Parts: sequence; C-alpha cells; structure tokens
Amino acid sequence: MTNPLRELSGLGQAVWLDYLHRRILEDGELARLIADDGVTGLTSNPSIFEQAIAGGDTYDSALKAQVLGADDDVMALYEGLAIADIRAAADAFRPVYDSLDRRDGFVSLEVSPYLAMDTEATIAEARRLWRAVDRPNLMIKVPGTGPGVPAIRVLVGEGININVTLLFSRKHYLAAVGAYMRGIERRLAEGLSPAVWSVASLFISRWDVAIKDRVPPALANRLGVAVGMQCYAAYRDVLASPRWQKLAAAGAQPQRLLWASTGAKDPALPDTYLRRSWQDRERLAQRRRQCRDITGRIQA
Repeated sequence: MTNPLRELSGLGQAVWLDYLHRRILEDGELARLIADDGVTGLTSNPSIFEQAIAGGDTYDSALKAQVLGADDDVMALYEGLAIADIRAAADAFRPVYDSLDRRDGFVSLEVSPYLAMDTEATIAEARRLWRAVDRPNLMIKVPGTGPGVPAIRVLVGEGININVTLLFSRKHYLAAVGAYMRGIERRLAEGLSPAVWSVASLFISRWDVAIKDRVPPALANRLGVAVGMQCYAAYRDVLASPRWQKLAAAGAQPQRLLWASTGAKDPALPDTYLRRSWQDRERLAQRRRQCRDITGRIQA
C-alpha cells in the first residue's frame, strides 16, 4: 500500500509534526515517523510542552532532579526540560537535515510569547535559545507581530534560522518575507554566506473559528483556505521577483510557506476538509486558466 504522507514529497510538500513529547523520543515513535512516514521536521510551542509535562509522569524524574539541584525558577525548569527535548529531536532529524543538504530536517523552539511586542527582548531571547540548544537544524520561532518583524531581520542577518509564526494574512506574510530578504541582503553586503533557512507559518483554520458567528452558513469555513490561496499567490510572486532572483543567484534559499493550524476546528467537518477545499479550489483555478487560454486563442 502507498503511504499518502510519503506521496506528498513528490508534490514538493514536506510534512512537519506539530507535537513533541519526551515519550516519542524514548519509545522510538519519532524515529518511526521519520523513517516510515517521511516526516521531515517538527515544531513546538509552550502550549505543547505544557500539555506534555502536565499530562503524565514522564517528566517527573527530570523535574525532581532540577529542583534538587536548587533550580526552582519556573521558567528555568521549563527551559531545562524543553531544551533537552529539542536537542534530542534535532539529533533525530539530523540525518534528514544532512541528506537533504540542509533544506529540511528542522526543529523549532519558540521565544516566550510574553515578548511578542518587544523587539529587543525577542532578539536577546532568540540569541540565547540559539546558543543554548546549539544545533544547526534548529529554527527559532519568532512571532510576525509589528515588533517581531525587525527582530526577524536582525536574527536572519546574524545567521539564525527563523520560523516566523502567527501569520494570518497576505500582509503579514509579505512583512515576514521582506524581513527575511533584508536579513539575507545584510549578510551578502557583509560578505557572509546567505545560507540561512526560514519558514513563514500561516495559520489557516483560526480565521474560520474567529468569524464563525458572523457569516452566513454558505460562507462558513471558507475564509481560512481563501487567505491561504492568497498568500500562496504572493509567495509565487516573491519567488518570481527580480529582488529574490538576485538573492537566489547568490545562493539564498527561499523562505518556505508552512501551513499551520490545518486541523478542521468545526466538529461537523471531516478531518480531510482542508485538503478537499484546497483540491476544489485548485480545480476551479485550473478551469479558470483554461478558460483564459481559450479566450486568448479566440481573440488571436
């Protein structure tokens, strides 16, 4: 039987796991997902770690050891556990990272959400986490807020891989990719390698949750996919732009779009809703292109 997750790679798509728990590191489940299902990356956030740490006794012994070591600061306890897991996950993905010539195999760790509106604090936190984890296939998650955008530019300029998170629109995406390109341009101007990697994480289904009581039933669960299509068109435009072509010629890698929050939030929808919505819209777009081609030939 074919594996649909494996088949995605043939379409130029990569599957990342939006989950991390020490259990899947220890029982071999993460290794199986990489080997059998072709998972090529992983993301985490404080909520994921909260659920993992509080949802059983897996972390109890490690927590006890930290407390006995006179480390009773809550953030220090959290970071001690999170950084250990992120290092182990990065090591698990290192063969993927190496085999794909550093184009994938990344693991993401998020700066504190409390710093989302503070540029300088975000920069300092990202630098500290980058040094603490000390893995080349790490991505630091930085929110694409107004204050986060200049932080992205600075960090990319310093050679730190960035996962821009909390993007919700074409405007947000363009700000994120613009910051990425400015960071690369800074590196090239300073004679440094443009070999820095980034993804722009666009959240899809959150839109539909936010407006579910404000639209008629015929428009329910449609906005997220529409915004995604709009951002993908912008992504294609960026890759075709003279500015990006110049950077690509110098060896820069594109900032890939990452589809986040893709699970259907409406319990009345099937799990495959977003996949089917993308397919339906792509078929519609294809028909429109065919119509334009036919119209052009008739006019000619």
